[in-house]
Amino acid sequence: MAWENSKLAVMNRQGELAWDVTLEIREEQQAAAKETVKAVDGFLEKNHRRIFSRIPEDKYLMRMVRMDVSWIAGEVEDEDLPVLRDLLFFSKRLLPIYLSGHLPCGWSPKRIPRGWAGNSIDDLPPGKIIVF
Repeated sequence: MAWENSKLAVMNRQGELAWDVTLEIREEQQAAAKETVKAVDGFLEKNHRRIFSRIPEDKYLMRMVRMDVSWIAGEVEDEDLPVLRDLLFFSKRLLPIYLSGHLPCGWSPKRIPRGWAGNSIDDLPPGKIIVF
């Protein structure tokens, strides 16, 4: 659960930073987000057997993968926002791990604290992603 909380801390900070700069396009973003969710669900359904070919299927694990892929897609959609440029965690750190056929499953040695207020992935607590 600490890994999920760490990722939520990053996601929450991105949301805080993007909130004001996206005010005028928020409805457009919500429509795009709905399409992204559909695309992610379709991708996971299509690749379900491949995703779980080397690890046992687990409801919690599927939820984690769905959230990661959704957040990766969201970052890719918003990577042109200057306020987020230095805080692209999911697309810059997790996507390469998934693309190499592995599963990011933790941050060591410390978790990213709730209410983390960094402005860059360089502000993360010292550590690295644990990979399965």
